[in-house]
Amino acid sequence: MKGARVFGCFIREDNGSISLSEQYTKMYKDWQQARNRNGVVESASAIFGIEEAGAKAIPYTYLEGEGDRVEIFHMWLIDRAAIDK
Repeated sequence: MKGARVFGCFIREDNGSISLSEQYTKMYKDWQQARNRNGVVESASAIFGIEEAGAKAIPYTYLEGEGDRVEIFHMWLIDRAAIDK
């Protein structure tokens, strides 16, 4: 089984599939590096400008599929419906 470690933001589509979002991962990294940031964890609305119910922070997980396993250290899972509002 192949494996990789990643950090990032993922979009959950209406059909349940998920994919890495370079756009939202960059937004999160930019927020982490902002000099005026206060606090360790902020809300989805503060970081991404979407409503709270549309995103969930997950501290640690695995994703598996087709013989591959990806180890993820802190990810945001963002619902497509929250983005499209």
